Amino acid sequence: MLGFVLVFLAVRHVLTIVSVQATNWEELGINGSYANFLTNTQLLYQELFDTRNYRRDLSPIYSGSGRDQEIPPFSLLVTLQYIQLLGIDAQSQMASISMEVGYQYIDPRLTWNSTKFGGVESINVEWTKIWVPANGISNAQTLEIIYPDQFTTATIASNGTISLSLQIYAETRCVMDVRTFPFDEQICTIDFFNNAYDTEAFALTASKFTKYTQGIIYDNGEWNFRNLTIFHEQFFGVGDVKYEFVQYYLDIQREPTFYVFVIAIPCFLLTLLSIWGMFWTPNTDEEQLSKLSIGLTSMMSMTIFVEMLSNAIPRNASFPLLGWLVIIDVFLVSIACVVLVTLPYDESKISKKGAEARKCIPESYTQNSSSTIDWDDLGVDPDYARFLQKNQELYDELFITRNYRSDLSPIFNQATKNNSIPRFNVMISLEFVQLLGVNAQSQLASTAMEIDYAYTDPRLAWNPENYGGIDMINVESKSIWIPANGISNAQTLQVVYPDPLNTANIYANGSVAVSFQIYAETRCVMDVKNFPFDEQSCTIDIFNNAYTLDMVQETGALFTKYVDGIIFDNGEWKFKNVSMEYFDFSGTGRDKYDFLQFVLNIKRQPNFYVFVIVIPCFLLTLLSIWGMFWTLNNREEQLSKLSIGLTSMMSMTIFVQMLSEEIPRNSSFPLLGWFVIIDVGLVSLACVILVTLPFEKAKNVKKEVDGLEGIRKWSPFLRNWLISRHFFIFFTFQMTNVTNFIVFMSHWN
Repeated sequence: MLGFVLVFLAVRHVLTIVSVQATNWEELGINGSYANFLTNTQLLYQELFDTRNYRRDLSPIYSGSGRDQEIPPFSLLVTLQYIQLLGIDAQSQMASISMEVGYQYIDPRLTWNSTKFGGVESINVEWTKIWVPANGISNAQTLEIIYPDQFTTATIASNGTISLSLQIYAETRCVMDVRTFPFDEQICTIDFFNNAYDTEAFALTASKFTKYTQGIIYDNGEWNFRNLTIFHEQFFGVGDVKYEFVQYYLDIQREPTFYVFVIAIPCFLLTLLSIWGMFWTPNTDEEQLSKLSIGLTSMMSMTIFVEMLSNAIPRNASFPLLGWLVIIDVFLVSIACVVLVTLPYDESKISKKGAEARKCIPESYTQNSSSTIDWDDLGVDPDYARFLQKNQELYDELFITRNYRSDLSPIFNQATKNNSIPRFNVMISLEFVQLLGVNAQSQLASTAMEIDYAYTDPRLAWNPENYGGIDMINVESKSIWIPANGISNAQTLQVVYPDPLNTANIYANGSVAVSFQIYAETRCVMDVKNFPFDEQSCTIDIFNNAYTLDMVQETGALFTKYVDGIIFDNGEWKFKNVSMEYFDFSGTGRDKYDFLQFVLNIKRQPNFYVFVIVIPCFLLTLLSIWGMFWTLNNREEQLSKLSIGLTSMMSMTIFVQMLSEEIPRNSSFPLLGWFVIIDVGLVSLACVILVTLPFEKAKNVKKEVDGLEGIRKWSPFLRNWLISRHFFIFFTFQMTNVTNFIVFMSHWN
């Protein structure tokens, strides 16, 4: 039967070639060299992809423990041909980039003698027909191939050189330093990394802008490109293993115009006009409260600028230059208000004027085994040629002869506790993790990570002696069966790299190692009682609900692959540690399931909230109480003083709004919330006392000061003020405000 099938396939192949050669191009209006070209390219295509039984999901890279050191490592050239910066999200610290990335490498399985095919030196095919090295952007949260497959072609030269250009949209990590915002420069990176091969098997090089002479860099208006440089590094793994690592550094500079005209200048003018209004004329009894109202109204306006600023910068430990401008202006107006109400009146110039406020199975099971290719004729090194031939034979054995099914599980599901067949073991290791952000409202943590799966599929075992000593083969991950151990607490789960860029290593004993670059949004239940000095524990829960504990054993590991660069925080949050926990998850009856949990322990950086909410709120309360109780409560000033308190409370609603956007709607009320509420309560109570207590009359101490000079002249006034009712109220409220501030700040470790 098998002989009949092989004869049938051979006859079909010959008939196909004859049909191509017999095409009458003249009837189709095609003559001469173009007709010869079409005939030869089709013959060439059949030779490369049919006769040779080429497998796009099988890697040609010479690897394994028996590697011949005389054979050079596989070389890949990555070229950034053009780049367009679409934007930068300051809160998540992610840069959105559109780019064209060129890949150039040699696949010796696709070489040919051009003289046998009418002089055809190159051929263009759809990129999904060929093998592409698994070299992706390691710091991408999102990575998309923009053009559909049929619009993306690869050029194959007769010597096996492949040139491929991919149009890519990526969102990459961009750690920001905003100390000089809005005059800041930032460095965003595009990191290319292949975690499947070490430097002995794989050599990665990079270049830039070799294809076009213009239109290669586009900025987005807010950001301008200053420079683009390439850094080539070796990334150390565990033991003596080293990996190639290439970074493109995007040096960009912000255009500050928007922030200067919308925040800086208005803030400057408000401060200027406030001080002008408060001190242009002498400080008189009749105008003092109206002038104080000018200062507090200006501070209320500045809270809008503070809110705009908070939306433009990340919540990290760096406070921006523009933030200091606003804070200093707030302090200036605050001090001006204090000076206004504490300095004595200029009685010699009293004025009585008033004031105005994607099934992963092999493509075919009917194709014949790979034919013997004359590699010498194609100029391939003999040792490498033997490797390629045996590699192809091994692939055919595993995935065709054995009729391997990637959608069929090898797990022995008839297992019982007393069965001699051991449980199927899956090791899941977290190799790197990058925290992109924590959404307080939805209580979700956005995380980019590399998760490695290690297990044994006995259907993929072989004897290396039968295949030239090959003890490891590299294939596309979609060609093999992978355990269904997913992230059970993920709302969003996305494998960042497209299928052609995800590979798996299969070893002679059937062991499989596969890595996935994953973006996930996982549940992170937050306890905000100590916000913004809080620590949180977010989890990545690995769970397989298809098999019980009697069938599958799930084990975990942390950071077993790389030496450094394994944990990245996002500015607002700092990693304290990453730990791992196991649970037995009980099902109905006596069934139990393995449950693996990676715990990310993180701590918030509170600087942003202290400078943007706490200090302004403290100052507003201080000044409001000062304005309401520094002087006697009399009929003429009562409404003006009440206006000061109500204006401050209106300003505090901005802080309440900002606070509400940063915390979840659960039963825990945050420390910062209590701080703001207490300040609001103080001002509210002050307003109530102001309007309910009877008016005071000033004591006449004029007789006591007659004939006194210098500081002695002020002693009766000071004594009279210190024993007055309004000073007692003033002192009590200010001490409560200061105590509230000190107690809050004492939580900052």
